[in-house]
Parts: sequence; structure tokens; C-alpha cells
Amino acid sequence: MPAINSIARQAVRECRGAGARFLYWLCEPAGLLERPVFIVGCGRSGTTILGQLLGEHTKLAYLHEARPIWTYEPRTDIWSFMAARRGGRLVLTDKDARPDLAARMAHAFSFEVERMKAVYLVEKLPINAFRVPFIAALFPEARFIHVVRNGLEVADSIAERARVGSWYGYQDYKWKQLAAHAEARGEDELVPLCDDGFHRGLLEWRLSVEAARSSLANLPSDRVLELRYETLVGESDKVCDQLAAFIGVEPSPEMYEFAAKEIAGREGAGEDAAGKPDTEKETAGTEQESVGRPRTEKGEAARVVDNAARRIACDLMGRLDYPLPQA
Repeated sequence: MPAINSIARQAVRECRGAGARFLYWLCEPAGLLERPVFIVGCGRSGTTILGQLLGEHTKLAYLHEARPIWTYEPRTDIWSFMAARRGGRLVLTDKDARPDLAARMAHAFSFEVERMKAVYLVEKLPINAFRVPFIAALFPEARFIHVVRNGLEVADSIAERARVGSWYGYQDYKWKQLAAHAEARGEDELVPLCDDGFHRGLLEWRLSVEAARSSLANLPSDRVLELRYETLVGESDKVCDQLAAFIGVEPSPEMYEFAAKEIAGREGAGEDAAGKPDTEKETAGTEQESVGRPRTEKGEAARVVDNAARRIACDLMGRLDYPLPQA
């Protein structure tokens, strides 16, 4: 058995596809998964660069969209060609969390923490903004960092990604889930307004932010940190201190250095630090951030906001104190 365990552990280091789930099963249990941290927020809000920042800390094991682990629950898949067959769902709740599922996921996540010689897990998957109760039930000590960004900038960036890639998954499966969610909330009048990538992105932003904020409000305040992208960019050193205190680690010189080099003063959406795709991620429906639309000298999204956009997002933009440009 020790030989099999050693071989399996080596294989997991090389495997980042669905086969990793089987290899995790072969490995002997790692240590307990203590106080994991999950980054959530609408895709294109800066979740990737935040995860990379935290990954600079030697005590933190950062996993970028660990879909092979999440799909231990097949219904978490709303991107791949298997999504419909798996019954993929946008929203999962505490009722979907089972003890056997929690044990299997904790085993896999713990292995990754041990492999990186870290103490705490940090994982980011933006769509988990719709699944906070599910994750909180699986991992009772879980902590959440919710990244919020100006909805117009997020929508612009989503539109660009959707234009060149498969942002909404195989045969638009993810978009269909978002539209159904809006209709279930009694906002079915907003769906027909989404006739292009920008308006779709704006509705996704609204649904994501409201889902996360509503669910996180039910958790103890010491398990939740809401972080504005604008603060991350404008006060990166202060944010490093805030993040370290929230997670319970000492401030890291590596984090300050990364923040100064890759984050401070940046504009546009949160692309990865090197501007390259993450090779460990699935390509279909990727939620990695990339550069958004041109911006004005004042840093505002360079677009005229039409009535449809105002109907979709005006109220939430106002509640979050983001200005809407003139029509």
C-alpha cells in the first residue's frame, strides 16, 4: 500500500483532469482541512489576481478553479459537454451537501495543501457565489472572500471573453441556467433585454453579487470578507494586511512584492499576473479574467449606458455606490 500511495501522489502532481479524482482516492488521507478559504464573486471581478496574490504566501495553498474536485458533485458542472447529462445546476444549497461528499472533497483539498507544504487552502471559482450555503455546509469552518467590482467593467470584460471563447459553456448551458435563475427570482422581464454579451454579462454580475451577498449575510461576520476590486488596486498594501488578518497568518513580504509589481494602480479587468492562461484549468467556460474595454481618463468604463443596462443594474449599482454614466 505505501508503494501505491507514493505512485498515486506522484501521478496527482502530473494530472489535472478528471482522472485526478481517481488518483486522490488512491492516496492515503492527508491532514485535516482546517479553515479553508474560498474566493467567490462574479467572473471578471479580479478573483484570479486576488488568488494569485494569496498564493504568494508560503502558508497558503492556492488552487485555481479546482473543477476536478468540485465535480465529485456532478451537478457543479455547468460548462462542459457533460453538463446536461450531469444535471448541472447554477445553484446548490445546504440540502445538496452530503457527509460522504464532504469527506471526499476534504480529502482531495487536504492532499493539495499537503503537496504545496502549506497550512490553509485558498480556492477560487467565481460561480461558487451561487453556492455559498452548499460550501458552508460541506466545510463548517469555511471562510469566504467576496470580490465586488463595478458592474459595467465586469460586463464589458465578460462580453469580450464571450466573443472569443466559450464563457457560457457548451451550447450556452451556463447562460440558460442564469436566465432560469433570473426568472425564478421574478425578474423574467430582464432576460429579453440581454441580446448581446454586454447585457448578458451585466445580468450575470447582478445575479452573482446579489446571490453572494444574500448568502454570506447569514454567516458569522468573522467568516466573511467583502473586498472591492478598486480597493485592491488602489490600496494593495492595506489589503495585504487585511487579508492576512482575516485568514490568520502573518503578513508576507512576498505578497507585498507581488502587489506592488502586479496589482497596484492597474486598470482594466483582473487578468492573471503574466497575462497567460492557467494551464491547469479547463478551457471550456473559463472564468479567468482578462483585459477589459478601453477606459476614460477618469477610469470609468468607456461606453454609453442604454436603458436596458439601467433596468438590469441601476438599482444594484446605486446600492454599491458605483456611478452610472449618463445615457
